[in-house]
Amino acid sequence: MEDIDIKNFTRVSSVTDEDSVLLSRGVSSATHGQIAFGLFVSSVSKSITPSIVDGVWFIGGSSTGVQAKGEDGKTPVFKTGTVTTGLPDTHVLAQVKYDGVDENGNPSYLIDLTIPAGKPGQDGDGAGNVYVTTDTLKSGKLYLFQPGADGSANGTMVEFDNQGGVGRQYLGYPGAEIFNDYDNNIAAGQYAHAEGRETNATGPRAHAEGYKTSVFAADAHAEGRETWAMGAQSHAEGLYGISWGGVSHTEGAVVTDFATGGSSYAILNDEELIRDFLNTCTVRYLPTENAEPYYWKITDEALATYRLHGALGFATHAEGINNIVCDEAGHVEGFGNICGDMIPGKEQDSSKYAPHVEGIYNKVGSRLWAVHAGGGYNTILSGNYTFAHGYYLSVSNDYETAFGRYNLSVLNDKKVLFSYGIGSSTERKNALSVLEDGTVVIPILEAGNLTSESIQQIVNEAVAPISTKVNNNYNELKGIADEHTQQIADLLKLIQEGGGGGSANAYVVGSTLVITSRLESSVEGEKLTITDSDASVTDEVLTIN
Repeated sequence: MEDIDIKNFTRVSSVTDEDSVLLSRGVSSATHGQIAFGLFVSSVSKSITPSIVDGVWFIGGSSTGVQAKGEDGKTPVFKTGTVTTGLPDTHVLAQVKYDGVDENGNPSYLIDLTIPAGKPGQDGDGAGNVYVTTDTLKSGKLYLFQPGADGSANGTMVEFDNQGGVGRQYLGYPGAEIFNDYDNNIAAGQYAHAEGRETNATGPRAHAEGYKTSVFAADAHAEGRETWAMGAQSHAEGLYGISWGGVSHTEGAVVTDFATGGSSYAILNDEELIRDFLNTCTVRYLPTENAEPYYWKITDEALATYRLHGALGFATHAEGINNIVCDEAGHVEGFGNICGDMIPGKEQDSSKYAPHVEGIYNKVGSRLWAVHAGGGYNTILSGNYTFAHGYYLSVSNDYETAFGRYNLSVLNDKKVLFSYGIGSSTERKNALSVLEDGTVVIPILEAGNLTSESIQQIVNEAVAPISTKVNNNYNELKGIADEHTQQIADLLKLIQEGGGGGSANAYVVGSTLVITSRLESSVEGEKLTITDSDASVTDEVLTIN
């Protein structure tokens, strides 16, 4: 420390870390001296040794101007008094207090020190005082301490806002709230909402409800049981469904049956299984030689190991049971269908392929435009704007349409654009084929297959139903005509015979009543009026004499 004459000083309004400041206080009416010194902005030196020069106290080589006390002028003894830890970024304080004399008669003094604490460092095994920033704290608000990490005394103060009633604010996120299961539900996002049991709504405005439903995206919603909404603005409902793509929608369920050997398929219903599925059951696929974009192709191993129901691409929709849809704007419904087998990866193209699959166990390849498969066990692995509806149909050409079962997509080395399949599991064939050059092929009518007997058989088979119907109609009409003919014959016979003397008022011919002119009567429109006295009605029975 440099020599400083404390009698030569300049008044200042403030000090810096480069200044040294010494304060002294003179003796009043006491019989012994009292010194107060300290307030070093930068540090306190442990090497300060007080001494007396010409009867005056010197400290660190500087005169204090205070006369040494004691008749014999003995050297005082300084001892450590109290040591107090001050707040971080405050100054060091030192105060000397008289403590009587020691056993040798020397005056004794205690030095009380206040040393500021250092700023918090890295978290250790223990924790002392809590350290938080206070810049954003406001008077009149209620705050809770939120640790920055497990076991840490560092953290932030979070405003607590509880309006009462059902539900609680989820700390750390403005507007976030949880309901029901306050120990396990998570609402980790601004205005996120979690209700039910063990639900997780992570992301701004995320919403999870039900049982073990999870949301990891903004504005997404999961409900039901163990459903996952992981695309922004996506929606998952039902049982075990996954909405992976942005604005995608999954409804329905995963149903697991038993594989060969009796072992059940795995269901993607927790984070580890989903990670394993992505890491081990997909293969990176590059549509072109460029590195971007790329896809993750679902392997046959994945489909043999896991049961999955999900909308995995942008703006896709999956409903039903165990269905997968990957390509943008695609839609799948039914049971066990695959509508695209490649999950879009980084910088996926924005093409709206819009495939549609319905039925059972149909499979459509990825990146095909506007294809449709319906029925059961049909396959479209190539070909845009195609349509297959039937059973075990296979379509591979652009603009191809197929109906029936077990069709042929290529005939005589030419592409078939329209077919009606009539094949079997051992032999595919078409009853009708329209080739790409417009040729129509009907195998049964080909010249090599026609004989007089086969032609006669075809004609007979075609005419037989018509002939049967004509004969049935003829017989029916003949019966009606025969009945009317008999009635006319009976009436003529009755007239020719004179009607029993010609005096009868009415005759019955078969099921027909004939009224003669002898009976006074008239007909107006469809109304018969009998005025003759020989006719009477008793108990709704008409009697004509």
